[in-house]
Amino acid sequence: MADVFRRLGFIARITAYSSDGGIDVILDGPSDSVIGVQVKRYKNAINVEQIRELTGAHVVKGLTRGIFLTTSTFQSGAEPLVERLAETIYQIDLVDASRFYDALKIAQRLHYRYKDDPGAPYNRADLMHLWNSYGTY
Repeated sequence: MADVFRRLGFIARITAYSSDGGIDVILDGPSDSVIGVQVKRYKNAINVEQIRELTGAHVVKGLTRGIFLTTSTFQSGAEPLVERLAETIYQIDLVDASRFYDALKIAQRLHYRYKDDPGAPYNRADLMHLWNSYGTY
């Protein structure tokens, strides 16, 4: 996962597996932003409690922005929770399997001959908006 974020323009640091505190990757982005990422390879939907745990990990590490990335989906209470968190100083972005696979397509841009290749998946406007909020384009 860190490699995908690197291809999207971030400096990605992988945390120690045993004591990551709920954060698997730290991203250094533009304007000195630091983003904590939790990655879950699950078949079942991510529940609200897991998002709360990620928020707690951010509090402990002093981070205010995070990404919860999963190969599954999120339960129905996840969106309202992140909306409430956004009203405070904590911003958590939810990336489900669909968004994740779209990000993989965008990260493939290095495999094309030129940046405006019309066949490149990263030139699809419906995919590009996914990552514009991170300031990498």
